[in-house]
Amino acid sequence: MYRIDHYLGKQVVAKILPFRKENKKFLDPIWNKHHIERVEIVLKETLDAKGRIAFYDQYGVIRDVLQNHLTEVMTLLSMKLPKNLSNSEEVLNNKLQIFRSLLPVGKKQAVVGQYQAYKTEVQQELNKTKDHVSITPTFAAVLAYIDDAQYEGIPILMISGKMLDERVGYARIVFKNDIFCVQNHNSVHCKPKQIVFYFGHGSLQYPAVLVSKNLFKPVLKDAEWKEVTEHKDVNVLGLPIADYYVHTPKVQREAYSELISHIFAGRKNSFISTENLLASWGLWTPLLSSLATSFPRIYPGGAENGDLLDICVKGKEISYNSEVVIISNDQMGGTSAKGFQVMQGKFRGTDMVSAWSEELVNRLAEDLQEAAEAGGA
Repeated sequence: MYRIDHYLGKQVVAKILPFRKENKKFLDPIWNKHHIERVEIVLKETLDAKGRIAFYDQYGVIRDVLQNHLTEVMTLLSMKLPKNLSNSEEVLNNKLQIFRSLLPVGKKQAVVGQYQAYKTEVQQELNKTKDHVSITPTFAAVLAYIDDAQYEGIPILMISGKMLDERVGYARIVFKNDIFCVQNHNSVHCKPKQIVFYFGHGSLQYPAVLVSKNLFKPVLKDAEWKEVTEHKDVNVLGLPIADYYVHTPKVQREAYSELISHIFAGRKNSFISTENLLASWGLWTPLLSSLATSFPRIYPGGAENGDLLDICVKGKEISYNSEVVIISNDQMGGTSAKGFQVMQGKFRGTDMVSAWSEELVNRLAEDLQEAAEAGGA
């Protein structure tokens, strides 16, 4: 049985392990907690879930893309390099070791959101009443840590959402920089140090591996890849494209066709083993259970999101950067007589409850009843 995750067929994703092996002499000294500041694995979409609500409302963004696509990329970035990249058993075993080393991901390691039109789309496609509310997240940012001496304390951020400002996917390793330029802030020494596995779309459009020039000049031995030296005037994650060494496939191939060719060749390392699948759900299921009654932050969608979804990492916890958000009925463009309001943040050090009005009243009543019964006991 070959369990397909089409992300493993993407040329850039398939290039992660070979890139790490080919550039081992550069990466070995810096691929650790002393040099890596953080890891980001991001998949942003501009589309909504319209037309897929029957599926999407059951699963949400975490099951849709984080548990599989982004988690697989994370394992490729962090797993121990196999001695033989063609040895499927060794590759899969090394991936499994990462799952065993991941610290549990709890409620305080995640934030969720939902674009504002989603409620109406659910009501229309699932034939629900105007009072029906879904708390299925369409945006999520999750913070993970690996309990391993090499990666101890490095925040790994996995982020995805619909109705965001652009369509783009990438994995970025950001390195620490202890140089501060007093005057020449455009000096190459002061610019971000990063390696980017760029899946495609966004400002660059094509898939590529990018290494900022203040790190090292990478080696890519694969004849099917080429170095790009003529660049358009675009920026990629904070740097002009000219500040990177850029490599891209000579011919772009579709992910599913790549995986089908691997099936015929009997290459199992591009697929999900039973052990890895169970280990992945072992990581994600407790988080999903803890978020089952959490109310997502409502965001308008697209460029109007502004800084609503900006996140802050403090220690081993993640939160939205803006403490309190209030979205009125007028802002929602709604006509419901009951109105709509969301509040998120803290009051006197205690987490505030975020809920639609009907649910908020129900939860308040339940809390009062529970407190009364506890007092009576």
